[in-house]
Amino acid sequence: MKNTTAVIISFLRVGYTKKCVSSLREMYPEIKIRVGENGHYSDEMADFCKKHNAEYVDLPFDSGVCVARNRLVEGVDTEYVMVGDDDFYYINDENSKPMVKEMVEFLEVMGNFDLIGGRIFENGTLRNYQGFFEKGDGFLRYHKLDLEKGFDVAKTRNGRMKYKEVDLTFNYFVARTEKVKKVPWDEKIKVAYEHSSWFLDFKDAGNKVAFSPEPIVVHKPQIKERYPEYMSYRIRKNDKRRFFSRHNLRFIQDMNGNTDFPYSREEIDKVDFLIVTFKRAEQLENLLFSIAEFYPNAKITIADQNKRFDVVYYKDLWKRLMAKGLIYKPLAYGLDYDIGLSYCRNYLFKKTDRPYKLILDDDFIFTEETLIEKFVDILDEDKEIGIVGGAMSQNDRIINFEFNLERDGETLKHVDDGNQWKQIAGIKAKETGCVLNFALVRKEVVDKIKWDPELKVTEHTDFYLRMKEADWKIVYTPEVVANHLPHRPKDYSEFRSRDEFLIRMMKKHGLNKIQYLTGHTYELSGGAIIQYKA
Repeated sequence: MKNTTAVIISFLRVGYTKKCVSSLREMYPEIKIRVGENGHYSDEMADFCKKHNAEYVDLPFDSGVCVARNRLVEGVDTEYVMVGDDDFYYINDENSKPMVKEMVEFLEVMGNFDLIGGRIFENGTLRNYQGFFEKGDGFLRYHKLDLEKGFDVAKTRNGRMKYKEVDLTFNYFVARTEKVKKVPWDEKIKVAYEHSSWFLDFKDAGNKVAFSPEPIVVHKPQIKERYPEYMSYRIRKNDKRRFFSRHNLRFIQDMNGNTDFPYSREEIDKVDFLIVTFKRAEQLENLLFSIAEFYPNAKITIADQNKRFDVVYYKDLWKRLMAKGLIYKPLAYGLDYDIGLSYCRNYLFKKTDRPYKLILDDDFIFTEETLIEKFVDILDEDKEIGIVGGAMSQNDRIINFEFNLERDGETLKHVDDGNQWKQIAGIKAKETGCVLNFALVRKEVVDKIKWDPELKVTEHTDFYLRMKEADWKIVYTPEVVANHLPHRPKDYSEFRSRDEFLIRMMKKHGLNKIQYLTGHTYELSGGAIIQYKA
């Protein structure tokens, strides 16, 4: 075993690490051991490792599994490396046979394989996690190895070992050190999907993986200590997003048929995606297909205020969207012609039942930066926030429309909301007085403050003026971005710009003038609107 080094990451579970190292040393007196301290450096642990002839490597706190493994492997000078977790226990009994030496012998005689993995025994159950990847356009499916189909047998120097070629195994394997060094773990991932990501990379590099049902190690042996600090670091949303983005994935199906997305499914299951559409069918389709790409489990509801509600068209559209991967069939309501954006929004809020409502214009497009789960995290974190809005990208330029609203007599001014940024649920955000029509709204907000159905357009300023009188906070984050592809057909533009509704809104609030941050000004003069740059 002098030709093999075991690498172990210790992280906030001292009892497990000690049991792991001592059992490994007892079973394999000659194996080299490198322990990477990813938690709090401990003189006690350093002394323990020294006593068990193991190298104790101090790493930056919470640098992550991938950084830690790479640093440990970099220092390996043996032909083979064994990778195992700090909560493994190496013992020969009726349930466990680690067989590290036999795995090394397998690689010595089977030159066409670069890694061989085994199984784990946990809480009285023998667990399997070996199989194959099926990677397609935006998806990754895992397939179990069928254990009933029999195994090939390799002759080793001291016996035989059953095996099958696979794409991935548990984090209990022996590999050729030179091969592992050429395929580093992705250091932008700390702990979520780092395992799958590495095995995908290992396969893409042309390496071959074997699984044997015979090597078995105990996982999570009985210890008295509990480690709540460890659990707080276990799930990392950004790591998960990194994995999906890096491998261009929209969803994953695991070995049990469960589907996972770049976000927590529970987060998006809180959201109704609400769209008002009018005279822009092509833009609506672009938006819907972009949602299907990034949020296949989105629940979408549409208010259509076109002259004709085309049932045949929508049925065909639903079919195409479902073929693209959308899970839930959208629902569209045909409302009266030109009933107005305000009426449509109120209608959609009334017809849907989820706690959070995502309001969208029909000329938006979702991209990798449209991270709706961040909106959800912000509302979940602070119950006083009623609305969280995002940014809009147009022609590769960020369009800002977040500001405070202040009155100066009969003049309403858009006022810079400053740079008082803070972290809400780990997301950059600041309080403001108004955001774009790209926002997540609590249902309770519109239960009390509805859009004014008398305002078919210019409803936005009216709504946020009335929000000033409410107890809810409004927040803006630049970390959630939707693309805007403005398209105004001639018969649409004439409906979009109607001064009669701006005049009605201004009179409603006793305003004579509205002044934007840019100085652009709308003034009510002689019963008409004049525009100029102040």
